[in-house]
Amino acid sequence: MLRERSLKFKLLASFGTLSVFVLLLTGISLHSMQKINTQYGHIVNVTMGNLQSVGTINALVNEANRLNLRVFMSMLQNDVESLKRNAGEYPDRRADLEEINKKYRSTPFADGEEKLYDAVWNAWKAYDKHATEFLTYSIPGLTDPAAKDKAADIMNNKMRHARGDIETAVNNLIAFQDKDASMRATSATETYKTSFGLLVTIALCILGGSVVLGFLISNYMNKTLSGIADRIRGSADQTSLASHELTSASSTLSQGATESAASLEETVSSLEELSSMVKLNSDHAKEANTLSRKSLDSAEHGEKEISTLLAAMSNMEKSSKKIEEIINVIDDIAFQTNLLALNAAVEAARAGEQGKGFAVVADAVRNLAQRSASAAKDINNLIKENVEMTENGVRIAGTSGSTLKEIVESAKKVADLNAEISAASQEQANGIEQISKAMNHLDQAIQGNASSSEEVASSASEMSSQADCLIGMVKELKSFVEGGTAPSAPTTTTTTKTPTHKTPKFGGGSGGSKNPSNVIPFNTDPGHGESIGKAEGF
Repeated sequence: MLRERSLKFKLLASFGTLSVFVLLLTGISLHSMQKINTQYGHIVNVTMGNLQSVGTINALVNEANRLNLRVFMSMLQNDVESLKRNAGEYPDRRADLEEINKKYRSTPFADGEEKLYDAVWNAWKAYDKHATEFLTYSIPGLTDPAAKDKAADIMNNKMRHARGDIETAVNNLIAFQDKDASMRATSATETYKTSFGLLVTIALCILGGSVVLGFLISNYMNKTLSGIADRIRGSADQTSLASHELTSASSTLSQGATESAASLEETVSSLEELSSMVKLNSDHAKEANTLSRKSLDSAEHGEKEISTLLAAMSNMEKSSKKIEEIINVIDDIAFQTNLLALNAAVEAARAGEQGKGFAVVADAVRNLAQRSASAAKDINNLIKENVEMTENGVRIAGTSGSTLKEIVESAKKVADLNAEISAASQEQANGIEQISKAMNHLDQAIQGNASSSEEVASSASEMSSQADCLIGMVKELKSFVEGGTAPSAPTTTTTTKTPTHKTPKFGGGSGGSKNPSNVIPFNTDPGHGESIGKAEGF
């Protein structure tokens, strides 16, 4: 895949790869700097600020504790003014601590920091609760010994223990913040060391890759250009030899062109006759297509009629079966009537003289029943024959319908084939017409080739001189690739005959060109199967 790419693509890909590594190096540097800046920024902006806030909290707690001690001493000394003054300043310290708490909580907490800070604040809230209770007993303690003792107990026990809890919580929080700052500083240092080592490694890889890539490109271009020069020289030698052969072949070409023109005239005449025959065949195919379409319509109509006939015969078959059922009912009625007549005759015989008239009637009824049964059997037999004939007709009609369907399908296929034949015949007619036009153009071209053979001879002479010029250019190219001084390419002056038709040329009109691309096109080398002027195999 890479061998098929051009030299431009390979050079761009090589330097593009180096650029990617440089961008990677820059990206790693920026990422490392950002990470280090983040760590130190957190230390400066968050950790140091929190440490300052903790120090402020500790100082305010100490100040509040000193105020309470002054209140306690004023109570012991019965100094009312001092007690009220110091007790009045305590709410200010509480408000200051609330502000510091809001400020501290507005910054993001590190993992585990919030729990330690909550311990500090909860210890302060416990101290504040005891201090508020102490201040409640301080003023009455000026005159009431019990209140004084209660205030002293709160000061010496509850407030002292709460103050110790605050100091412990503050020390734990400060230790945590010191540890967090130390860990972030260590992380920033490790990031710097890792990034520095990685940057040095990538830089060395880029440097080594650049050297190796430069060596490979220069070595490859040297080999490629040398190979191109050798192939061009071989092509120039072959061109010089071919120019002499081309001179002798031009006369043969002229004679062959004349003979080809005569043969082509005969071919054009035959094509005209073939065109008329194909056109006639196309007309017949169109007519056959029309007839097949009509046959298809008739077959489809017959298929519909057969379907209607099948439906009618099916209805007849159903009606015959119903009639057969009715006849069976009549036969059964006749049989029962016969039995009744027989019973009536028996009863008439028992009745004796009085039943003679009834016996005559019963006998007549029995005869009528027997005749009805006989007629019913005859009708039943006729109905059965009619049903069998109807069923046979249904089967025959079904077979005819299947056959007609096959005929319709065959007619459709024939119609489709006729349509395809008609279209193909039309395409053949169009193709023959185009071939006839092409033959006329070819006839004109062959006649032009006959007049161009003399120009080919003059061009062959000029090609020989240009081949000599090309050999000199190859020497200059090898000198450029391998170094050294090469002789100048010879300047050739040729005299060409003015052509009567425009035909391709291999060189200029007078004087050899020193530009190889003007002598031979740098596209393909048939002798080597590779592209000339392209970087292959890199």
